[in-house]
Amino acid sequence: MRDLEEELLPYMRRRGLGLVAYWNLAAGFLSGKYRPGMREVSGSRSEEGWLFPYEHFHPQADEVLRSLLDEADKLAVNPAAMAIAWVKAKTGVTSTLVGARTLEQLKSSLEADRLELPEEVVERLDSVSELSARYPRWMEEGQTARREGAISIE
Repeated sequence: MRDLEEELLPYMRRRGLGLVAYWNLAAGFLSGKYRPGMREVSGSRSEEGWLFPYEHFHPQADEVLRSLLDEADKLAVNPAAMAIAWVKAKTGVTSTLVGARTLEQLKSSLEADRLELPEEVVERLDSVSELSARYPRWMEEGQTARREGAISIE
């Protein structure tokens, strides 16, 4: 949920506050056990209907997942560790909370502590997951140019 980057994180940075992020794996969606288009995995909580409700998924959830899996494969790292490292790479994020039901899940999550993502990987993941502007930002974007174009001074 990148919407907090619009107002909350900038405010926190101005106030000298840090953020402890949670749900870094989007309720397991970015853990590596899902593939684009999948919403249920046998033997997981999603099989029991515990997956984060689809209507709250990022509009490009499958593309975000595809990009994350591709980048994790290129770097030969665990997708869960990559997802957590991506969250940790955000300015203002001071720590992350991880939740694990198994020792294997915990080990995967803890790999993120040693993982420094290349800037181009962070940029690719940020780009594919970028949210469209919400009001009032969408209205404000380009407003100066529209105003300047509305009058003619000769």
